[in-house]
Amino acid sequence: MKKRGAVEISLSMIIIIIIAVIVLISGLGLITGGLSKVTDLWDRALKSVEPSLAEPPSFNTPIVWGLGDITSVNTGKEYVVEIAVLNTQDSTISRKVPELVGDGSDCRNWLGGMKSKTVASGEVGEWKGIFKVPLGTIQKTYICELEIDGISEEIAITTT
Repeated sequence: MKKRGAVEISLSMIIIIIIAVIVLISGLGLITGGLSKVTDLWDRALKSVEPSLAEPPSFNTPIVWGLGDITSVNTGKEYVVEIAVLNTQDSTISRKVPELVGDGSDCRNWLGGMKSKTVASGEVGEWKGIFKVPLGTIQKTYICELEIDGISEEIAITTT
């Protein structure tokens, strides 16, 4: 009789240990999933707070944006970008937003979320928006033009 009781206790303990391991594994999966979301939110928050323009626009480089002239980006990830434009024309830029053009139509819809502004001749206009290369985009280097009302700057964007 004593041996049977000992066997029953050990089977109970094995079942309890198996249930505990299952609960711990499922909890670990939930925690790591939540932490990755928090990490992504934290990265986006830091990018939006950091000053993104290294230098102001000038007559040599009338358009400056926060990601630089040569940049590498992840497809599917959103980046908060700041764009500054020095209006080097004699006329006013009326109710416009900067656009990405070039390499066919590949770059066209990667930049958005900006409100149109009017910039007088000789003045600097600043925009803040979202830059996102869609998932499924071919991974290569794209040569795009950041352009507003005839003022443009060539940018190389490498997707990863």
